[in-house]
This record gives sequence, structure tokens and C-alpha cells, in this order.
Amino acid sequence: MGIVSLFQDLDFNAIFSVFSLIANLVMLLIVKRYQSKLDFHSYRSTKIYDRQLNVIVDLHGMLVKLHGSIMWMTRLTHVSYKGGDEDEKERRKNVDNFFNDFDTYYFNNLILLPKTTADKIQCLRESYHRNSVAYIFAKDTKPELSKWQERHDQLEKIHKNIEDMQPSLDQLAEDFRSFIAAEKIGDLVKKGFLAKQTKTMKHASKGD
Repeated sequence: MGIVSLFQDLDFNAIFSVFSLIANLVMLLIVKRYQSKLDFHSYRSTKIYDRQLNVIVDLHGMLVKLHGSIMWMTRLTHVSYKGGDEDEKERRKNVDNFFNDFDTYYFNNLILLPKTTADKIQCLRESYHRNSVAYIFAKDTKPELSKWQERHDQLEKIHKNIEDMQPSLDQLAEDFRSFIAAEKIGDLVKKGFLAKQTKTMKHASKGD
């Protein structure tokens, strides 16, 4: 009865002011909660994007180094001299190290990559490995004198195969750039939309 009597004693404007105050308080709580979600989404999106960006940059750098090391290993202009076998072992060891580093990093971060990009990377990696194995097998084979030219041609072809992979590596770099740009634009658009929604809700809470 006390509340009913209170409302009976108040005029319409006073009653409207009370309900308006309550509505504004409720709206303010909604806006605060929405803003918290927006801040969390923005933080999470930024962290994921930063991780993806780092992975893409690192993987591209590793592929460039791998390409260069295999190109160097398969060159036919290496001068033969006493102790040259040790240099050959060192070149192969460098290639193996680059493969190991790349594989470890790639598979640890595979979940952050788009499937099409991951497939292209994997395909490129397999081509490098296939030609590296073919080179080592051909290089370690000691053919008869009559087949030395055939062996030379085979090694030359392997080196050319690696050389011809440069456009694929360049295209992958372009894919990386496109992915980075698309992710950044999408993130900015999403943030802008959410910020606009929050601003609209704030205006509504003020009765604008």
C-alpha cells in the first residue's frame, strides 16, 4: 500500500522521471556489459592476428632460407679439391637443419594458417624435399665413365627444378600479403561496426 500511495501522490511527470531513470540505469548496465565484450573481442582479435602475422612472416623467411640453401647445395660449379667432401657434408647439413626448423615451426603453428595457404606451403616443401633427395642420390652415385654426362645432366636438371620453384615462392609471398591485408581490413571493419553499435546504444541510453 505504501508504494501505491506514493505513486498516487506523484504527478505524471514525476512518475515518468522515475521510470526514465530506471530505464537509463538498465541501459547503462547493458552498454557497460556490451563494451566489456567489445574490448575482449578487440583484444582477442588483435592477439590472434598478431600471432598469425608472426607465423606468416617467419614461415616465409624460413622458406626463403631453405630455397637458398638447396640452390647452393645443388650448384654444379663447386670446385673439387682435397677436403671438398667436407664442404659438401656441410651444405647438406645446413639443408637438413633448415628442413628440421621449418617442419617443427610449420606443424606447431599449422592451426593458425588458412587451409589453402597451408596446402601451398606443404606442396612447396615436398617439392624441395623431393629434389633434395634426388640430388643426394644422384651425387653419391658413381656411374661408369660412359654415364658421367648422364649424371651431370641429371644434377643440372635438379638444380634447374629448384630454380624454377622461385615463382611459386614469390606467389606464396603474394598470397601472404593478401591474407595479411584481408585480415587487417576485416578486423578494422569489425571493430568499426561494433564501435558504432556501442555508440548508438549510448545515445539511446541518454535519450538522444
